[in-house]
Amino acid sequence: MKKNSNMGNVGLFAISNLLKRNLLRYVVTAALAAALLPTVHGALFNWTTQWTPMTVNGGTQYYHDPNDINPASVDLLGNASGPACAFWALHDNHIQFRLAMSGTSQNPQAVWQVFFDTDGNENTLEYVLQLDLKVDNRVEFAKVTGGPTLEQVSVGTETTDILWTGARADYANVFPANASYIDLAIPYSTFVAFTGTSSARLLFTTSADHNNINKDYPLGLSSSDLINAGLSDNVAIPEPSTGLAVGGLMLLLALGKKLRSQPSQR
Repeated sequence: MKKNSNMGNVGLFAISNLLKRNLLRYVVTAALAAALLPTVHGALFNWTTQWTPMTVNGGTQYYHDPNDINPASVDLLGNASGPACAFWALHDNHIQFRLAMSGTSQNPQAVWQVFFDTDGNENTLEYVLQLDLKVDNRVEFAKVTGGPTLEQVSVGTETTDILWTGARADYANVFPANASYIDLAIPYSTFVAFTGTSSARLLFTTSADHNNINKDYPLGLSSSDLINAGLSDNVAIPEPSTGLAVGGLMLLLALGKKLRSQPSQR
């Protein structure tokens, strides 16, 4: 009877150790999935509530004198004393931009644009992220050519020029809660993949067409002014935080160490 009792205990301990190993494997899989996979919020991402004002000339708010363009929905807001007319944020793995307008429109037929100088040549622009409600009704990331004046800027419209598009419902906020803002966004990974950088100087404009600039310009500029006169201070966009993944992995390592440290009973 004693021999059978010992054999039974060995069997129970073996099952216990097996359960521990399987539990650890399950915890590792579940935690990695939670830490490393994108979070789903019922939408593709969350919009930020903490916007950073754009600046120019080493700290002056990025602005434009209001009430000089019709309709108000394409008239950039603000003046040198505030408020700013352009903002940015990195939130929920997306680079987000906000343009402040002088007014809203129930059915805007226009284009809101964020241009990027990514190569350091301030006489040209390389890319644009724009909300096109004139033709495509989408958010587009496209190649840009032309310069050195603003009226010479040309947004590519060929298939090879349009690098990425996103649905308006997913990647734009058009006058949210009747506030006079236009918000647009692009995944951080997409931006870096196409531009090869996360640092740029920006130019915020509006247009009646999706292939050029012909409505409003920042800083009181006009179409004949040079591109470099409207560029913001450099924005260095940090890589999205990996703190959750690192924290999850540290927890797993601690749990594994604890389980392994428990004496094996035979």
